[in-house]
Amino acid sequence: MNYYYTYLPLPYTYRSHERLTFFLLLIAQETLNARLDARVDSMVAQGLLAEIRQFYERYVKPYEDNDFHQGILQSIGFKEFVGYLEKFDHEHDQLITDYMRQPDRPGGSPPEGLPLLQKCLDNLKLVTQRYSKKQIKWINHRFLGNSRREVPPIYALDTTDVGKWKENVYTQAEQVIEAILAGATPSKEPLPKLTTAREGLNEETSFFCDTCQRTIVGEYQWQLHLRSNKHKKCLQSKSKKAKESGGEASTKD
Repeated sequence: MNYYYTYLPLPYTYRSHERLTFFLLLIAQETLNARLDARVDSMVAQGLLAEIRQFYERYVKPYEDNDFHQGILQSIGFKEFVGYLEKFDHEHDQLITDYMRQPDRPGGSPPEGLPLLQKCLDNLKLVTQRYSKKQIKWINHRFLGNSRREVPPIYALDTTDVGKWKENVYTQAEQVIEAILAGATPSKEPLPKLTTAREGLNEETSFFCDTCQRTIVGEYQWQLHLRSNKHKKCLQSKSKKAKESGGEASTKD
């Protein structure tokens, strides 16, 4: 049996695709963290350090006004190593790489720069774990957090134990698909919609913040903006400038 998938941008009406179904592969966070850490170690073994060194030498080092909070320079897997890259050169990279590849590492002091590089690697692992949590939050918000959005049924499958992949993932997905193709209701329940703070709010209305000079779409995002530190700092800055010039700044938008 062949299964096909179709990508449809949201929001959309899926009534013409009544057999469209989503599967969400879930995993226990502790297990996922361990796999993510192992993935970072594997990337290092396959030449991650040489790759980011080459990128740094070509696209970062020649320039002085680098902003590691924008564009490609903010990418996970690069900015975490900037401190090491700025302090050490490719010769240190090779010494450290050779040292780390030895199954039985010799005694004595490790190569210079290794402690700092290890700190960078630990930071990369931590950031990667945080990003995985953000992905789950995005899925919950995008697909389950808006009761007014028409979304196909989403079935969760547990991938924590790969030794039970057939029974926990493959077989369950197959049963759901076969039931849908037969026009029947799958015995497995789809994920329920989440109740969120967005319920009852108008997400189509636009708001303009005079303080920050920004347009915000939706009541929920507007409420978040008013409570944000960035908005409060802009408000304080505007108030301070107004007082210095002898005027008064409004504390409300």
